[in-house]
Amino acid sequence: FQRYQSNVRAALSRSELLGGAARAGPADVADRDRLVGERAQIDQAHTDIDMVLEQAFRVHHDLGEQRSIISGATARMVSVSERIPGINMLLGRIRSRKRREKVVLAVVITICASILLYVLT
Repeated sequence: FQRYQSNVRAALSRSELLGGAARAGPADVADRDRLVGERAQIDQAHTDIDMVLEQAFRVHHDLGEQRSIISGATARMVSVSERIPGINMLLGRIRSRKRREKVVLAVVITICASILLYVLT
């Protein structure tokens, strides 16, 4: 009896393993639908990633073009400033004025922060 019982169990487990896909019940259909839905989500995620990568490559290309434009403008400014010495003096004055404005702004911010801390404490 035990030998027959073990043979029946083995046959049932073999049929479940090998023939489970052939007889699709409601649970199998639900599992398949779930897997198809997950596959669709994965495909959508791949599509989204491809779009983001494409956008990143376009931004990289645009930044490269901007860098070349700026370097060209810088080279032209250097060549013009070498040809005309008065421009160097003018640019130096502009730089010194900007430095002065930055120092004044830093002092004003420091004073305001100090007064604010004094009032709050």
